Amino acid sequence: IHRNNLIINLFISTMLLIGLITGLLHYMVIIPVQRLTKAAKAIAKGNLGKEIPVTKSKDEVGELTSAFREMQASLIKLTTDLKASSEELKKMYDFQKKLIENSIDGIVATDEKRNIVIFNERAEAIFGYSQEEVVGKMKIDELYPPGVSKKIERVLYDDNFGGRGRLANYETVIINKKGEQVPVWLSAALIHGENGKEIGTVMVFRDLTERKELEEKILQSERLATIGRGVSYIGHEIKNPLIIIGGFTQQVLYSTKDEKNRQKLQIVLEEIERLNQFLTSISDFTKFTKPQLSVSNINDIVNEVHNLIELELKDKQIKFVKSLDPHIPESLLDIKQIKQVLLNIIKNSIEAMPGGGNLTVITTLKNDHILIKIKDTGKGISAENLKKIFDPFFTTKPKGSGLGLAISKKIIEAHKGKIFFESELGKGTTCVISIPIER
Repeated sequence: IHRNNLIINLFISTMLLIGLITGLLHYMVIIPVQRLTKAAKAIAKGNLGKEIPVTKSKDEVGELTSAFREMQASLIKLTTDLKASSEELKKMYDFQKKLIENSIDGIVATDEKRNIVIFNERAEAIFGYSQEEVVGKMKIDELYPPGVSKKIERVLYDDNFGGRGRLANYETVIINKKGEQVPVWLSAALIHGENGKEIGTVMVFRDLTERKELEEKILQSERLATIGRGVSYIGHEIKNPLIIIGGFTQQVLYSTKDEKNRQKLQIVLEEIERLNQFLTSISDFTKFTKPQLSVSNINDIVNEVHNLIELELKDKQIKFVKSLDPHIPESLLDIKQIKQVLLNIIKNSIEAMPGGGNLTVITTLKNDHILIKIKDTGKGISAENLKKIFDPFFTTKPKGSGLGLAISKKIIEAHKGKIFFESELGKGTTCVISIPIER
């Protein structure tokens, strides 16, 4: 019995010892490891601030916990540094993006296959395409007229245009979405990768349209100044003899009774008058008078012009249609000059309809501008002649001076307005005039 009790006590003591050891292991090893596992999973999901339990143990579990805490601190620092670097990179990227987008010049970049990868807002304005239409969908060659792209590629590798691989202020032309050629200054540079291989090109375009127009105006002013000096002399030298010739012709006409001679003399007088009018037109053109502005209503001016030509319209069997916007406010205009413009254009329309037709005058208000449209159903104007329609002395009429529309253009521009024609052969012509309202 004593021996059996001893065995039972020994068994109980052993079980208690095993339980104690198991409890210590659970408390000192399993629980800390479970906590570390839970913390590791949280950190893996991005929760770097997950608290790792502190342990005072100096054993392997304690060392593992300390190593985990050091790793956590390193990860937090690395993440913080990466976030700071990322924010700095984002700031730099945003700055560069704004720099490109807000540039006064068009900026276009391509990859090594000449595909367009950057196309800023100014480029949109110059070329007429949106970024969505171009980036990743068009090659740079499509933005130039035929042959121009190859020429630019050649000079880009030439040492004489800013250095090999660089191009500075090279004057050329691009072609916009409408198919129109636009003069530009082009600066370009090749982009190289780390291995020195070409990976693309960046190009900067500056629209020269306004500059060219200004140069043309200056050139025209210089021409006109020269013409003016010549006209002043010639006008003086011709007008005086014309007056004398006209006077003598008039006397002879009154004194002769021969009908054939009278007809010939009448032709002489008509030609003298035509020459006088031509000299007056040249003088008006070269010595342009600034508009004498007064408060006027464009519809009243149109009605006055209609009254002046009403009989001629009936004689030529031309139907005159008016559509005048009553809501157009009064504006500062030179009544005499605007009347001259309307008469010039309407007379041209009448001459374009020798067999009769329709002539329509429309006035409307658009964006604080007076819009005047004069439409005829005449023979129309060829595309070639349309380009030269405002050139001084250009005319298709046997007895025209070629100054009527040139003077009209100067008058409208002096009113800070614009004038242009739309026409096709056989489909009539429309003249559009836009004048800002001045009060």
